[in-house]
Amino acid sequence: MRKYDAGVGALKFLMANLVVWMHFGHCLPGQTLAVLVFAFYSFFYVGCTYDLRKRVVRILWPFWWWGAFSVLFCVFALGEPFDLRRVGLQFLFGHAYCTPLWFLFSLGACSCLIWPLRFCGPKARVLILSLMSILSLLWIWSGLNHKSFGWMPSELQYPLGRTFEILPVCLIGCLAGWARTAGRLTNRLALAGGT
Repeated sequence: MRKYDAGVGALKFLMANLVVWMHFGHCLPGQTLAVLVFAFYSFFYVGCTYDLRKRVVRILWPFWWWGAFSVLFCVFALGEPFDLRRVGLQFLFGHAYCTPLWFLFSLGACSCLIWPLRFCGPKARVLILSLMSILSLLWIWSGLNHKSFGWMPSELQYPLGRTFEILPVCLIGCLAGWARTAGRLTNRLALAGGT
């Protein structure tokens, strides 16, 4: 696993805040790319070799904190009715009271989908990541994503549908990160006189 890069951490922090800012009705130039950049770099630097438990915990704490904050804000500041069903959906899927939290749900779901690939060999991992990327793009472009989730209530439809929309970007981030690592290893072997 690569060392933590503060510059990438700052970029991810900026992109995450731009996503939240955009969902509250504000627009800045290039802001629509924030989700894609954030998803790509979230997997570029960790690939498939992360500790799933640590990653999910790192995602869940802000997910639940912002979920609790949004429920309190919507109920007490905006006067929305308190609905236990919506509170449960907010804490599970992140889209009942505070819509921007779908992204953290999707990031956690993509992490769980990609993590088992760490047990594959390098060639199998690249093949599987490539196939999953192609299939997930076809899934979106064919309209199956909308057909699969379009009938669900919005609290489920949006986070589940968006998970499959960002999955190809996460997969491509893994591939790019792995290729970068593999390229560095090849260069080091060549410099060391190995094959």
